[in-house]
Amino acid sequence: MYNIEEKSGINGNRLVVNIPEGAVDTTALRVIQSDIPKFLIPFSTRTIDGVVEISYQLGALNPIRYFGGVTPPEEYIKLWLSVVEPLLECEDWFLNPFCFVFDTDKLYYDNASANVRYLYIPSVVPVSDDASLKAMIGALAQQKTTTDSVLETTVLRAAMTFNSGNFVKTLKSYKGNAAPPRPPVPAAPPVQQSPQAPQPVQFRAPEAPPAPPPVAAQPVQVQKPAVAASDDIIIKTPQKTPAAKTPKASKTPKPPKTPKAPKPQKEPSKGFSLFKSKKPAPEQAPLPPVPQKQEYAPQPNNAYAAQTPELTQVQYGGDKTVIDFRGQQSGARLRLDSYDKTLPPNIQLPEAIGEEFQIGRFDVQIGQKQSDFEFGANTKAVSRRHAVLKRTPDGYTVRDLNSAAGTYINGQRAASGSECLLSVSSRISFGNAGADYILEM
Repeated sequence: MYNIEEKSGINGNRLVVNIPEGAVDTTALRVIQSDIPKFLIPFSTRTIDGVVEISYQLGALNPIRYFGGVTPPEEYIKLWLSVVEPLLECEDWFLNPFCFVFDTDKLYYDNASANVRYLYIPSVVPVSDDASLKAMIGALAQQKTTTDSVLETTVLRAAMTFNSGNFVKTLKSYKGNAAPPRPPVPAAPPVQQSPQAPQPVQFRAPEAPPAPPPVAAQPVQVQKPAVAASDDIIIKTPQKTPAAKTPKASKTPKPPKTPKAPKPQKEPSKGFSLFKSKKPAPEQAPLPPVPQKQEYAPQPNNAYAAQTPELTQVQYGGDKTVIDFRGQQSGARLRLDSYDKTLPPNIQLPEAIGEEFQIGRFDVQIGQKQSDFEFGANTKAVSRRHAVLKRTPDGYTVRDLNSAAGTYINGQRAASGSECLLSVSSRISFGNAGADYILEM
């Protein structure tokens, strides 16, 4: 493996590699200088005292580790294809796939063309191997996330047994959770009717009119002769004579009534009531106010009392991890300072300078440990890869890994991807659902 130096100048940052002139692959160098592929970093060469100096101009390229966050499935598949397809197409330029530098720190992303660009060293001696390729693919699979959890799980499983050809087929054949389109229903053929023979016209005979109903015979009435006027009999009824009315006697006037004595007036009541009670109703005490539920927000750092935790064992997946120790602990640790007592009470931190310690959440679908310390699978607001703590000569630093709920330091949300220096008694909150810890040395 050749030494790769990073230099900066007027034209920006660049990478420099020195190769002996006899170890240069002249065929590959001549081809890519005339027509450089879109998946390689542009470079220039010069020979000094039998040594070929290759200078790679980075320009506006950014390391792929900074291209993070949750991406849609289409962008996620396009990113992975730009990583793996160059390994299958490089032979068209007479390139050796094991002369690519398989390192996430030396893999860059071009925002203008939305492509991944490799660092290629034109040497007759390979600079990488299959193990470094699989290690790079596994690291990228853990860093990159997408909104489609099924797609992300498929990529993680394919990265464990990586094969470039099968990996590309898996990505291109992935259809997502949408149902396949239904084939169009063919139209029914028109029904052909056979011509029918003309039928003869039939004439109906006119119907006879209905017979009239029979008329019932009426009896003959015989009129009697009228009686002569002289023979009429006159009956006289006696008339009643009206009786004479006698005048009524006049009534005598009644004596006037004597006025009654006025009743004594009652005192007006203090209030109107339909039902009278002898005793006044007792006054009721006012009800206490109903406490309102407050939303959780990470609290700033405050004074705290030292606690002596007990031995605790937490079951995550199929492995049993002892997290806490009895009594006082030596070294740095994160002590729980939250209302949620189901979380681990202590997290032991590494003491070696430069060592990184990743914190995340156990994923049941992956089924294996991905971080140095993992919360339970049902822990709220903690991402699968949430944050990284690092020991430096000045103390511990924390860096958020594009988590969904964020990382808070003393109540302030830390910028994603930037390292923040912690001090003793700093309060670190992983998300906003109670995973709050205090740094102790």
